[in-house]
Amino acid sequence: MMTTTPVSSSLPLLLIVAALLPLLGVIPVIAIAIVARRRQSCRAKKTTEETAPIDAWEEAANRIEVDFDEPEQDNRVP
Repeated sequence: MMTTTPVSSSLPLLLIVAALLPLLGVIPVIAIAIVARRRQSCRAKKTTEETAPIDAWEEAANRIEVDFDEPEQDNRVP
């Protein structure tokens, strides 16, 4: 006469959990790799115009011109 033990009834559940645990580690690693690859390809698509060095003096002159174009605001309290 054989009696069933709790170990034999939980064995399938244990195998399922043992199979799912590695997936929980592999899926995030794959997701990170996919996102990193997409970001890398986006950087590679930049044109040389976008990556050209900016002349600091020219940029400063542009900012000064824009600052003088703005109307002055009156900061008086009514």
